[in-house]
Amino acid sequence: MGFRRNWFIYLSQILYMAASILILIFGVTQFSAQKSYPYLTQVILMVGFCGIFLLINLFFYLITRPFLVKLFQPLKKTSFWVEAIFVLLILGVGLALRIYYIRTYPVAMESDYKFYYDVANLIKDGTLLTKSNNEYIALFPHTYGYSYVLSVVMSIFGTAPEVCLYFNAVMGMVAVLFCYGIGKCLVGSVAGISALLITCFWPSQIIFSNINGAETTFTVLLYGAALLMVFVMKKYNGNNSRVVLPMLFHVIIGVLLALASAIRPMSLVFLIALVLCLFLLNYKLKYKNNINELSLGKIFLSKGILRAILVLVGYLICTQFITAGVSTAIQKNVAGNGAIGYSLMVGLNIDSDGGYSEESMNFLYDTYDDTKSADEANKLCLDKAIASVKENPIGTLELFAKKIYLIWANDDYATTTNIVTMKNQGLLTPEREAFLHNLADFNNIYYFFIVLLAAIGVGYLFVKDNNAQVFAVFFIGAVIMHMLVEIQNRYHYYLLQNFAILAAVGLGLLFQRYLQISKYKLSIKTNNYLRDNQELALNFETAATTETATESMIDEKGNRNDIKDEYNESKKQSLNMHTINVLDAIKAGHIIVTATNAYEDEHKDKDSNRVICEEHITATHEVVDKYESVNHLLNSEPQDEIEMRNELEMQKELGIQKELGVQNELDVQKQLELLNQLHIQNELELKNELELKNELELKNELELKNELELQIELELQNELELQNELKLQSEQELQNKLELQNELELQNELELQNELELQNELELQNELELQKELELQSKLRLQKKLVLLKELEYLKELKLQKDLELQNKSFVQSQTEVPVKTIDIDQVVNKRPEHVTKIHTKGTNNNTNKFSKTVKKGANTSKTRKTENLASKRKSVNGIRSNIASRRQMQMITKKNADKFRLLFSKGQ
Repeated sequence: MGFRRNWFIYLSQILYMAASILILIFGVTQFSAQKSYPYLTQVILMVGFCGIFLLINLFFYLITRPFLVKLFQPLKKTSFWVEAIFVLLILGVGLALRIYYIRTYPVAMESDYKFYYDVANLIKDGTLLTKSNNEYIALFPHTYGYSYVLSVVMSIFGTAPEVCLYFNAVMGMVAVLFCYGIGKCLVGSVAGISALLITCFWPSQIIFSNINGAETTFTVLLYGAALLMVFVMKKYNGNNSRVVLPMLFHVIIGVLLALASAIRPMSLVFLIALVLCLFLLNYKLKYKNNINELSLGKIFLSKGILRAILVLVGYLICTQFITAGVSTAIQKNVAGNGAIGYSLMVGLNIDSDGGYSEESMNFLYDTYDDTKSADEANKLCLDKAIASVKENPIGTLELFAKKIYLIWANDDYATTTNIVTMKNQGLLTPEREAFLHNLADFNNIYYFFIVLLAAIGVGYLFVKDNNAQVFAVFFIGAVIMHMLVEIQNRYHYYLLQNFAILAAVGLGLLFQRYLQISKYKLSIKTNNYLRDNQELALNFETAATTETATESMIDEKGNRNDIKDEYNESKKQSLNMHTINVLDAIKAGHIIVTATNAYEDEHKDKDSNRVICEEHITATHEVVDKYESVNHLLNSEPQDEIEMRNELEMQKELGIQKELGVQNELDVQKQLELLNQLHIQNELELKNELELKNELELKNELELKNELELQIELELQNELELQNELKLQSEQELQNKLELQNELELQNELELQNELELQNELELQNELELQKELELQSKLRLQKKLVLLKELEYLKELKLQKDLELQNKSFVQSQTEVPVKTIDIDQVVNKRPEHVTKIHTKGTNNNTNKFSKTVKKGANTSKTRKTENLASKRKSVNGIRSNIASRRQMQMITKKNADKFRLLFSKGQ
């Protein structure tokens, strides 16, 4: 059971052919316009494509020659293992090419690719709520899906950016394997191997492997669902009565498409295409009495509507769980419709050609800030998109045509992304730029040729029913969707596998056509050989019978005339026998042909009976003609003898007419009996042949079933072995990574310990220096206090000196002005003699002069000493401060060196 051709399928195929013609016209024109000789380039491309297609036809013609088919028939038993080894080799080569490109042309993550990586780190560490506002995830919830997958991978294999790239390379090979399985289920091994080679060595997908994009994981989930769909449509075709497994498989298809939609919403297009094809699928059930005689499995599998409902149920339930999980993870309400409003607003923006614009993004954020709801913000964006269409409907149609040109006319998204990223990061050398431009040219030529082969494959589907028709519908849906929503050239990444599958289907059907022609020629040769052998056997039998008849007649009658008479009679009998028209006799009812019940059961149609009778009659006529020719050779006599024999015959005719009449009647009866015997013998032979054919067909069917069961068992064994090998490899890789992680952790711990020790030493030094500074400051303060005290003492001494000088001056003045009175007073007061007072006054004057001189000298010396001490102390303080500043500079330098060492160590990881 599969998809049948109907009006919807035919319409989709016609639209697919029109889209393919547009792609080739746009692509070849754009490609040749960049060359020095554009028209010559166009001619070379078209002639080259036709030449390659003719070479493919020649190759298929040569390998399907009958002698080669006979030669390779004994190798059918080992073909499964040869094919499996070939597939594994191709997958290994494809993975090696992708890893080589990742290591040879490394680039740092930017833009959306870095956002996926950063969010994955936050999810892994459990800090998504604390270190991110999550507004972008609320507006575009599909960004969380790929980040979550990366977080799981990074929790197992580490957080290095290369882990994400290697994971995408492996997932790319899984997608290639799925395409191989789809091609093999649809047409056969030739289609599967063609899809394997086309997808594994697609240049743009190898070049894009150094970019951390979500496209590879999305493609794996999408074509995993497609493979399961093709398998279910082929395996459960209504001939079996199972119902649980088919229903479960249909639900799983919906779940896989929902998981793919959590990464990129474009899986919804494949879901719509599949549901439309299933809705139009309806097989009539045959039963004798009532429908209850049929099993539930047959009823379910015959109704495409039931299949479509189960797929939708699986998709909707899984989508609800995913939406609830994302909103719980970010603690915000997410856009329930997958940001379709924003995508339509951007996709219908004529100013930005349907691509990203800063104005549209600002409008989305402003509306989200105002409404605080992602759904309301998308509704406002949708209203704006509808308003823009109403304002300029003709411009919108022009935009649709331009978007077909922008997204489908080339396949150089990978090279342009590499060139722009390397240029931003300063990694783009002239050699790399030239290499990438050459790769872009080769990639576009490869893309155009596969699009042409896919169109040829869809052309074969016009005359043959095949489940590959859903992929043509899927492409038309994707073209319509990309006319409406935001576009970038890399957004057609997931449809390259679709082109590869349809191209592989075309190649597989082409190979089958050549194989059928060679088998038909081989069957014609075998039938001619068998027919020739049967004619030789019949000739040999007739000759043997005539020879035995003549010998017996010669033995019985030695006379030649008697022999002639006997021959004449036999000739007459044979002539009379030849004059009977058996067909007329059967039609007139003179001859009745009977048949057994088994023969009637096998040949119920009247036309078939008539054909069989005519074949038997022609066979008898051929036998009789051969018998006549033998008689003619035996009866070749001289003319005289013939005349004498005729006279004798005339004399005998009258006397033997009665006997001849009786003999003729007997001969007719014998002839009829012989005819009946021949007819019965032919019927028996036909029965035997039919039985042999049925037995051979049953044997072939049993052998095919056994081969299929063996192939399935072998495939299961291989899958189990591959799973075990992958598990072992993953365990070994985990062990190696754990060991590396342990070593790195030890190194980190040692480095941290060293850093802590350095920090402790630096802190101790700082503390010691601070203590020294404090001690110096305290000493300086004490010294300042001492200096101040000394200065106060000095001032006090100066005051005392001044007071004494004033006293002395006043005393001297008193003595000079009234000398008599003083003596009288002294004499009166002190009662001293006059000469004693004079001596005393002289001593006091001398002492005061000496004291003033000594005080002045001491003051001068103390001042000089104090200034010298202060200068020396200031010098020492300045030296200490300079030492402290130099030490602080050394600390800063060591910290900078430590930070640089950490960065280098992280890059080395």
